[in-house]
Amino acid sequence: MTRSHDEWTRLFRKVGARDPEEWASCEVNEDLGNLVTFVFLRQMWNEIPASGDSAWLGRWMHAAREVESAKELVAACDRLIQCGASPGDVVTVIRGALGQFLFNLTYKLDDNMVQDEELQEAAR
Repeated sequence: MTRSHDEWTRLFRKVGARDPEEWASCEVNEDLGNLVTFVFLRQMWNEIPASGDSAWLGRWMHAAREVESAKELVAACDRLIQCGASPGDVVTVIRGALGQFLFNLTYKLDDNMVQDEELQEAAR
């Protein structure tokens, strides 16, 4: 289905894009599937705690104490706070790591840079 620029703009506005007209132009001109990518990234970004959200840290640490794979991370957060780091600082570190991971994941999804020609061809 071919959508008009106005239809794309409405959809990008609906999902909260900052510049829906620009996103729509890219979609009309380049057909990159940006709406799906934008919605995915928005959903993932919403999983990252807000800057300095100490309440998030408390909720996460409480829940994560029961998860075997998270116990080391919770213990490290406890030690940081015991050494004088504010919960807001701990959130800043976690937020930065998650944001960087999301950036790298998105980059790899867009351009996986596989060096092997046979694998590159099979991935297309």
